[in-house]
Amino acid sequence: MKRFPSSVYRLQLTKVFTLARATALLSYLKSLGIEGVYCSPYFEAYSPHGYDVINPNRINPKLASEKDYERFCQKLRDLEMFHLADVVPNHMGIKGENAWWQDVLEKGQNSKYAKFFDIDWSKGKILVPLLGEDREVEEEHYKLVPWWTSATKTSYRRFFTINELIGIRIEDPEVLREHHRLLFRLLRKKKVDGIRVDHPDGLLDPATYFQRLRKKHKGLIFVEKILGFGEELPKNWGVDGTVGYEFAHMLTGVFVEKNEELTRVYHRFIGQSRDFDEMLYKNKKSFLLKEMQGDIDNLAELLPASFGREKLKEAILELLSAFPIYRTYIPPKGPIPKRDIPYIQTAFKKAREKRPLLQKTFDFLEKVFALKSSHREFLLRFQQLSAPAMAKGFEDITLYQYNRLLALNDVGFDPARHGITIREFHAFCQKKQKSYPLGLLSTSTHDSKRSMDARMVLATLSQIPEQWEKALETFAELNRPHKTGGFPDQNAEYFLYQMILSVWPSKPSFERLWTSFQKSIREAREHTNWQEPNTSYELACELFLKKILEKGSPFVKALHKFYKTLAHYGRWNSLSATALKLAVPGIVDVYEGCEHLRYTLVDPDNRTPVNFKKKPDIKAELHKIALPFRKEHKELFIEGEYIPLEVEGEFSEHVIAFLRKKGKKSLVVAALRFFPTLDGLNQTKILLPKPFKKGRELFTGRGFEGSEILAQELFLEAPFAWIIFK
Repeated sequence: MKRFPSSVYRLQLTKVFTLARATALLSYLKSLGIEGVYCSPYFEAYSPHGYDVINPNRINPKLASEKDYERFCQKLRDLEMFHLADVVPNHMGIKGENAWWQDVLEKGQNSKYAKFFDIDWSKGKILVPLLGEDREVEEEHYKLVPWWTSATKTSYRRFFTINELIGIRIEDPEVLREHHRLLFRLLRKKKVDGIRVDHPDGLLDPATYFQRLRKKHKGLIFVEKILGFGEELPKNWGVDGTVGYEFAHMLTGVFVEKNEELTRVYHRFIGQSRDFDEMLYKNKKSFLLKEMQGDIDNLAELLPASFGREKLKEAILELLSAFPIYRTYIPPKGPIPKRDIPYIQTAFKKAREKRPLLQKTFDFLEKVFALKSSHREFLLRFQQLSAPAMAKGFEDITLYQYNRLLALNDVGFDPARHGITIREFHAFCQKKQKSYPLGLLSTSTHDSKRSMDARMVLATLSQIPEQWEKALETFAELNRPHKTGGFPDQNAEYFLYQMILSVWPSKPSFERLWTSFQKSIREAREHTNWQEPNTSYELACELFLKKILEKGSPFVKALHKFYKTLAHYGRWNSLSATALKLAVPGIVDVYEGCEHLRYTLVDPDNRTPVNFKKKPDIKAELHKIALPFRKEHKELFIEGEYIPLEVEGEFSEHVIAFLRKKGKKSLVVAALRFFPTLDGLNQTKILLPKPFKKGRELFTGRGFEGSEILAQELFLEAPFAWIIFK
C-alpha cells in the first residue's frame, strides 16, 4: 500500500490567516498527533477562499509569497508531515486578472485559450452577464448583458448559477497540462504528497480526468464527491476515496433515533405535513425553471427538433427533477456503467408518472439513454446539468425547508431516512474497509451546515420528542407578541429554535445568529430569496430574533432551562462519536478547531478565526491520546479487519461496539448513544469472538480480559472506551 497519513487537518486560509500563520501552527498539529495538512485552495484566486481561481500556476499572493510557500513546504518536510493540495479543475473565476479569460474576450475564437473554457461559440458573441444593463462596442467578441438574463440565455457553462465562475474543459489534454502545470511540478518535487479534487461532478468526463491524473501522481487522490445512500464511487476513477461526507452522515445518523413521533411534533407545530421526496422534486424543478432554463434550452438543441422543442424541454426538465442522485457517469465512448442503470430507470419511472402526456417523448429519450441513437453529447451535457440541479435543489433549498431535525440536514446526508441503525453503520464501515480504506473520515467541513458538535446537540431531540414539543409550545407562546404580520412563519420559527439550541454552548451573539438565519430564509425561498429579497419579511424576522434574544427575556430563560436538559447529552454524543470516528477505517480528517468542542453554523460562521491557544477540553484530550496511538498502530486502523460485536441485554441498542484486528493486535471499541433513555446498563454486555487476556483500556489504564465485557464496568468514567489486546 502507498504511503499515507493516519490523520489530516484542514486549514482555511484567509487574508488574516495566511500561509505564514499556518506554518507557525504545524508544530502544534504535530504534537496533537496529526500527520498531514491540507489548506483551502492556495493557487491564485479572486477571493481568499480560493475556489475562484484566476491563475492555477501561481501561488495566491493574497495568501503567501513564494518564500512563504517554500517555508510552509519545508516545515512540513522537517516535521515529516504529509501535504495535500486542494485543486479546482472544474471552473475558474472571471473577475480580476484572469489572463486566459481576458485573452479570449480580446481575440474570441482566435485566442489560444478559446478552447480552455466551456463556451458555446454557436451563439456568436460570448454573453457576459455581469452588469445591470446591455452593452455591445461591435468589434468586441463579447456582449455585456444584465446578470439576470443568465437564467434564460447562457453561452458558457457556469459553476451552478454563479456567473463569475466559468467551466473549463479539463477533458482536453492540453487544457489539463496547462492548468495543472504548477501542481504537477509541486508533485514532482515532492512538495505536495497528495491531492483533494474539488467538484468532480462538474467535469464532462471524470473517469478520464482521474486516469490522466493518476499517470502523473501515484500517491493519494481524494474526491469531493457527494454520494447518495448506498451509492458507490465509480471504480474506474482509481482514486483513494471521497472527502468523507457520507461518513459524516452515517456517524451523525447513528446517534439519531428513528422516531416518528418527532415527525408528528414537527408537522403539528408548522400546521401541515411535508413529504421530503416530493419537496425535493418540486424544488429541483422550480430552481431549474427559474435559474437554469437557458441550460435546458441548450440541452434540447442537441436533439432533433422532430419531437418539438417545447416537449423536449418539458421532458428534460422532468428527468432532471426526478433524478435520484447527483449524476451518472456515461463516458464519451463505451457502454453505460452498470451502477448507473438503476438510477436512470428510477428517473424515467418517476418522470413518466408526473407527466403521462409526454410518453412518446420519454420513449425517445430512453433510447438516447440506452445509446440507441447518436446523441451522446446530449448525455454528457445532461450529466453536467443534473449535478447542480441536485446540489441547489437539495442542499440549498430543501435542506432549509424540511426542518424536522436539523442534525440530519447537511451536505451528503439523507434527512428522509430519519437516522441510521447500528447494523447500517457497521455495514458501511465494513464496506469502506474493503473498498476505500484510505478514504477521509470527515465530520465537520467548510461546507457543513452545522459542525458535528452542533449536530450532536440536536440529535438528542430525537429521543425526547414529548419534551421538545412542550418546549416548542412554551417558546411559541412567549414569542408570539414579537411577530410582525405573522412572520416569521411556523416553519422558519421551528428552524430558528433548533439553530439557536445547536450553538447555545458558544454563547452566540445576535449578529452571528441573524447572519445564519437570514441565509436560511433566503435559501428556503418561501418568502424571500437572494435575487429579490423581501425586505419586509426579512425585517420582521430580524426584529423577531432581536426581541426574543434581549437580555433577561422570558424566552432566553426558557431556552436556557431546556438546554440544560440537552447539555450533557449533546457533549456525551460528541465524545462517543469522536471515539468512533478515530477508530474506524480511513484517514481521520479534523476540520480546523474541531479537535475541541466547536459549535458553528453554516459559512461564514464555520470559517471564523480559531483560537488555537484555547485550553484543551475533554474532546481535545481525547484527540491528544487517540491520534498518536492511531499513528503508532497505523496498519491496524487502515488495513485491520472491522468486526461488529454483538451486544446483549436490555440496553443493547444503546451500545455501539466493534473490533479492529491486524495480526496479533486487537482493539475493542465501544461507545454509548441515546443517553436520555439510558437508565442504567444493568446486565448489558459486549460479546467478544474469543477470550482475550491482558487487555488495557487506553484512556483509563484499567485492565480487561475474558470473552465478554460488562457495559456498566466499561463505561464507569466516560461514554466511550478503547481496549487494546496484544
